[in-house]
Amino acid sequence: MTKLEEFHQLRKPLFVHPETLLIKFPGAKHLNSSCAEWFSNEGIPYLHTIRGYYNERDKYLMLYANDFEIPDVVVKFLNYVFEYFPTIEWIGLGCNKGEIGEIWPPKLKVLRNGREKS
Repeated sequence: MTKLEEFHQLRKPLFVHPETLLIKFPGAKHLNSSCAEWFSNEGIPYLHTIRGYYNERDKYLMLYANDFEIPDVVVKFLNYVFEYFPTIEWIGLGCNKGEIGEIWPPKLKVLRNGREKS
């Protein structure tokens, strides 16, 4: 199994519906595929759509737009994300690109309750 395949199995992809701001997940067919493939097959616009993934094991969620940039979201939306995913400890906004298949660190990190667990 390649690093990319391992990464795809570790995370659950998602996107934020641009009109409702609801978090949407793919069906079983696209769980282990890239967002580009999922969006292309389902007719979801790629540019300017906030997308990302949920990592249940490591208790975080990543959100980004376009070329893994920080998405244009209001702070109240982040409260909604923390409520929707009660077990996550932080939300990453944007990614500092690295090697394919690696976990890319966030450009910004929003912590639940303002601090990391020790």
